[in-house]
Amino acid sequence: MQFLTKYYDKLLLILGILFLALCFMFSLSSTDKSANTQIFSSFNFKVLDDSLLLLQNEDNKLLPGEFIFFKDPNEILWSKTKIKSVSYQRNSLVNIILNDGTLKSGTLKQKAVLTEDWNKTPNNFAIRVNRTTELIPFSKVHQISGKQELNLESIPASVIDNPDLELSFYQKATFPDISSDEQPTISKWTRKTNDLNTSSYDLFTPPVIYVHEGRLTTRLPDKELEELPEEPFGISLKSATRKSYPFRLSSWIGNTPYFEDLTSQESSTSDRPVRNRIKTNQFYKKNLDRKPGQPSLIECTPEDPDKLFIIEHFVVQQHKNPQTGGLRPVGRAMVRDLKFDDPFEINSLMKEVFAGEIIFDFEISLPGYSGQSLSFTSNDNGKIFVVGGREYKIIEINLTSKFIKVTKQDPRLANLVEESFVY
Repeated sequence: MQFLTKYYDKLLLILGILFLALCFMFSLSSTDKSANTQIFSSFNFKVLDDSLLLLQNEDNKLLPGEFIFFKDPNEILWSKTKIKSVSYQRNSLVNIILNDGTLKSGTLKQKAVLTEDWNKTPNNFAIRVNRTTELIPFSKVHQISGKQELNLESIPASVIDNPDLELSFYQKATFPDISSDEQPTISKWTRKTNDLNTSSYDLFTPPVIYVHEGRLTTRLPDKELEELPEEPFGISLKSATRKSYPFRLSSWIGNTPYFEDLTSQESSTSDRPVRNRIKTNQFYKKNLDRKPGQPSLIECTPEDPDKLFIIEHFVVQQHKNPQTGGLRPVGRAMVRDLKFDDPFEINSLMKEVFAGEIIFDFEISLPGYSGQSLSFTSNDNGKIFVVGGREYKIIEINLTSKFIKVTKQDPRLANLVEESFVY
């Protein structure tokens, strides 16, 4: 009892120190347990239709042809895989820097896929900026950043399944084979971390934090924007005129007709069309290497892809003049032109021949293109025109019912727009 009384203060101090040590050890154990259950992932892999996709939760500006570097933390050397394509999903936020330095920030109105030489293609980014949708040609873009979906060449399955996999997006001409400790920390991304204070910011990046509905966030939600009125179709039919056939029956010798080629003159100083001797049941094509004095049409085989027409039949008949009652010889040729479905007649009485081909003239009324026009013929079914990023396709030309059906693909809209024109 005297011992306790004498050393009471010291015993109390020792018990207090032991109690604090136990509390500290319990706290460490609890922290370790919590840390093991908190995994913060900045990327993940997905296999889709034999394609290996890397989905990122952070904004990046990687491009096709660049590389992703990866390794196990227990290894020294890095391996690499090439980026085949980069995708930005619809409604994702992107920042686009143009070649002139202008910055455009907005949400994509349609999915954008970049492949190698992407900025040499005629495609456009359709982004919503404030209350308007802008079309930005790929060729005018210097850099684009946002949440990316990377299509990679290949990574071994054992590497993908490794929970400690390290990735590096750092790009340089040659990537040295050095350990991960020697890599710049800004270029090293890892799948998980035990740091409960994980942040999407680099060490010295000043964060911008917003309070939205009582919660902290690094990005404010997009405002609901009022949709603008639907754009007009953009083209209108102005005229439909018959197109003259370029060949005319001018004369004959015996049972062999002679045709004038109205698209070729005998010489550079003459306005007279070239006369061509045409055999029946023989295919002909244009003489692209013609010299003065030579025919503009030459014989070819049925297998020649450049063949134009064939005279299936030719006769000379006596034609009675209804006014004078006199007779005169008339040459009549049955022509099969490969541009038309049915054969048609050309005779020597015709000053102008119409084979059924029609020229359609359309006027453009899109913003920035008003007053301009485009033309095509009745043989251009399936033809595509691109005006201001909008793609117009002729899907039907009906010469019997006399109407044209055209579709319009606007990159800002999900569906095709269709319109018919009667002439």
